[in-house]
Amino acid sequence: MEQPSRLSGLWSCLVGAVLFGALAVALEWGYRWSRFVGMQPDECPNSTGNGGPFADTVWELIIPGLALLWFTFVLVEQVLPATWRGRNPLNFLARALFAVLFTATFGCIFPTGLVLSCH
Repeated sequence: MEQPSRLSGLWSCLVGAVLFGALAVALEWGYRWSRFVGMQPDECPNSTGNGGPFADTVWELIIPGLALLWFTFVLVEQVLPATWRGRNPLNFLARALFAVLFTATFGCIFPTGLVLSCH
């Protein structure tokens, strides 16, 4: 029986995390979005709650879209036969839960919350 790759079930999670991290660094250099993390609506730059972290509002659509795409790739990878073939069911379940929960937390909740800050 063929042994599964050590990263089976985690490729989409890890590659997406690296790409999302690179995007976050690039956007930090351009927009300084980190100052908006945890900001209350009354602390927003224009004090009406509609001055988001990105001067170019297209990022407010792209970031949640990329997060949803990443999450979808992770879910699809978990149902591929190559991901679970030759693996202990508990091992597969633990890896799948980690990948899905990590992606949901750092790919969907955080970026979406950031995009919605000050709106």
